[in-house]
Amino acid sequence: MRPLLLPHLRRLWRDADTVQIGTDPRVATVLQLADPAVARILDLLDGTRTRDQVIGAAAGLGIAAAPAVAVLDGLVRAGLVVGGHTYLPRGLTPALRERLGREAGGLVLDHLGAPARRTPAEMLRRRAAARVLIAGHAWLGAPLAAILAASGIGSLDPALDGWAVPGDAMVGGVLPADADRARSSAAADAVRRAAPEARVTPLRSGAATFVVRVGNRPGSALATKGVRQGGSPRLDVYLRDGLVVVGPLVVPGRSPCGRCLELHRRDADPTWPVLAAQLATGRDLAEPCTVTTTLAGCAFAAAEVLRHVDGRPTRTRGAIVEVSDAGRTRRRSWLPHPRCDCSRRRSARTTHRRPRSPSNNES
Repeated sequence: MRPLLLPHLRRLWRDADTVQIGTDPRVATVLQLADPAVARILDLLDGTRTRDQVIGAAAGLGIAAAPAVAVLDGLVRAGLVVGGHTYLPRGLTPALRERLGREAGGLVLDHLGAPARRTPAEMLRRRAAARVLIAGHAWLGAPLAAILAASGIGSLDPALDGWAVPGDAMVGGVLPADADRARSSAAADAVRRAAPEARVTPLRSGAATFVVRVGNRPGSALATKGVRQGGSPRLDVYLRDGLVVVGPLVVPGRSPCGRCLELHRRDADPTWPVLAAQLATGRDLAEPCTVTTTLAGCAFAAAEVLRHVDGRPTRTRGAIVEVSDAGRTRRRSWLPHPRCDCSRRRSARTTHRRPRSPSNNES
């Protein structure tokens, strides 16, 4: 292991012999030093030296082995030191290392105090290999694509229907100057602004590893791409009377699907099919939603996609989450519907499934 102290944590001196690493109570670690000079070991924890080399370099600075080991062990126990090779993937440009360094640090802190299934470098490699298709007709699509690109998703296809209008303009997404451009082109530019290294490329049936269906009527864009309903994992995101609705996240054959939700709705309201048909075919309206709620919903939806790609648990598998304000959500979940085909497919898959290695476990 080549110890790396998380790079973006603040170092604060509480007094002449006490240094604090981090500021939030769940992170902050206080080190009582025998000599203030011992704090110089912190600069050696840059992920380029082995543990023995750190101790040796500390000795060259006049720091005895015992206090050096005590500081190092304390930071490891606190989870603030990780192996340098586990932090970021290799081969990144300096600019990308700087940007994704914050993402990697956030991933470490998300798992602080709990064992992580994968290292930040592993999760970022999974993101770089992901191919995400964002299809539909809504102002949510462009900022959502930009967030995913900035978070390290390697390939995106923002296949948004129609032509941009002034009302499509959104922070991180379509610009006011994009009016009258194809929405897909405007969204592609939003992706490139957020992450110049991201690949914006057309993704057809079978090429996408994840599909985000944006808006109430994403079907035409999906049909153009040849995307089958039962193919890639997918997430629905749409606006509804001032809310951003995220979910369900469907993993074909492994989770309740969108048809399960439709059948549950039909059980609760026999007229639901009539209403659903009107929603799917009626005149396209600019749904009301505040900018803050829209951005909060985009961020939540992007986080669900990333958690699935990373192999972490999600909140929208077999559920929807309604985002009604920045930081305010309501979750609704349901079981597989007994009349839905996905229950039979899942049972058949369970019966004939081969044992899988832990590295292939789904979130």
